[in-house]
Amino acid sequence: MNNLLISFNAVAPMFLWMLLGYTTRLKGILDQHSQRQLNRLVFQVFMPALLFYNIYKTDLHISVQPRLMLFVLVEIILMWLLALAVGIKADPRPQKRGALIQGMFRSNFILFGLPVIVSLFGTSGTGVTSMLIAVVIPLYNILSVITLEVFRNCRISVRVILTGILKNPLIIASLVGASFLFFQIQLPQFLESSVSGLANIATSLALVVMGAGFQITLIKENYRNLMLAVLMKLFLIPLIFVSSAIAAGYRGVALAAIMILFSAPTAVSSFPMAAQMESDSDLASEIIAFTTLISCATIFTWIFFLKQWGLI
Repeated sequence: MNNLLISFNAVAPMFLWMLLGYTTRLKGILDQHSQRQLNRLVFQVFMPALLFYNIYKTDLHISVQPRLMLFVLVEIILMWLLALAVGIKADPRPQKRGALIQGMFRSNFILFGLPVIVSLFGTSGTGVTSMLIAVVIPLYNILSVITLEVFRNCRISVRVILTGILKNPLIIASLVGASFLFFQIQLPQFLESSVSGLANIATSLALVVMGAGFQITLIKENYRNLMLAVLMKLFLIPLIFVSSAIAAGYRGVALAAIMILFSAPTAVSSFPMAAQMESDSDLASEIIAFTTLISCATIFTWIFFLKQWGLI
């Protein structure tokens, strides 16, 4: 029961923020122009601040496990290749493909990782999770840019993809955060407080904007892709990659972090990125909404069984 409450408490605020956004659109507070402007603000300012701050605050001296980090990076690349193969097969439309593939592989680990780990293990378990955040978030962003850029142009251009990566605010923020972390550069207190304030706003604002753009009438059009994304993101991918982590001998905090990484719902930041890179933002928002809702049950199930089997 406690584990179910943990999952519910992590998920419920997200839906309340989306509901707020949807309500503001119905009441005419946020029109389409305002939504586009706010979405640009989230993508170019608030989400980069969130990524920078989370990486910047990671403690390098706690729980550095190179083998674990390498294992996770390899698994993420394999997951991306699997999502790429499924997405290309599932839908011939480039805009749909980009949003679908990103929705299948990109995890909301940055929001789910630490809260769930702290609930399970206390603050002693945050070191491994924070370090994984520092290495996997830049990789997720790079793979997302590659995916959306390829399907925006319908061709593979190394120059265009590299330009998209180098210009992407989320990747720039991740790299700057990693540089500050590894070179132990300290922000002045007033700057750190300012960045922290922006980071605290990022998720709630992104979800409000996403909720404002949510249209129930489009679910029927995207039903097949939506169900495929949910099946892949919350069932098939966790089954494959958490099982491989168990087979590789990971237990305790490390296994719990891997489980959250692969079973968490689709990242909120995939919506503003899809919107900014001319992908199907409606499909992206629907995937986030449905995976977030259903993940309450699936994450609870993973926690329950891993605890029952004595693996975490």
